[in-house]
Amino acid sequence: MVSGDHFICGSCDYEWRTRKDVGEPSTCPHCKKNHISNESEKSRIARDKLRRAEEKKKEKEQADYQKELLKLKSESKFLYFLVYCRWILFVFGVFTLILNWIGVILLILASVGLIKNDALKKGTSLV
Repeated sequence: MVSGDHFICGSCDYEWRTRKDVGEPSTCPHCKKNHISNESEKSRIARDKLRRAEEKKKEKEQADYQKELLKLKSESKFLYFLVYCRWILFVFGVFTLILNWIGVILLILASVGLIKNDALKKGTSLV
């Protein structure tokens, strides 16, 4: 039991919470009978069951994914490679796309610089 546990009396339906970690009460403070249930413990047990069920579901999904991945590996090595390396390919694709755009901009700036340099050598002004 921890402080703040929620108790309900089965005889008079009186509800209360404990303030300190003093152990389970033996009688109801309202009717003095001993039909007490710890609702906090029930909710902890229910949360644990739900958590275990979710973990089992995730493990089953992971096992199904691994089976499908092995099936894909045996059927098509290329598709398996694409699935296996998807993030590396994505990052490399974004990086090369950025470099390509930077490269295009640099080529444009370089050509403007060459044109301006030729104009200065000839003694003409473009701008």
